[in-house]
Amino acid sequence: MTTLYEAPSLQAYRQRLNQVEQLTREAERDLAIRVQAGDRDAARRIAEACLPFVVSIAVEYRRWGVPLEDIIQQGNVGLLRAVAKFDPTKDCRLAT
Repeated sequence: MTTLYEAPSLQAYRQRLNQVEQLTREAERDLAIRVQAGDRDAARRIAEACLPFVVSIAVEYRRWGVPLEDIIQQGNVGLLRAVAKFDPTKDCRLAT
């Protein structure tokens, strides 16, 4: 979904996210366990898998007058914090 005017860089970012493969519950849990053990590649993989979710939430908040790029940026920062704090022993997904 493209707005009336969307910067080319944001368009490219969103198109790239269309190719991101979602993780299964099991894959997400396994990566989260690796993240707790200090595996930075696992943290990158789990965060990248959630980036489309961040954009979908950011789109809902753009009506507040804040540029979409800023909302996405803040959402990505929050996602990184969530990945670091995620507890794979709980029966929930990271996006929840």
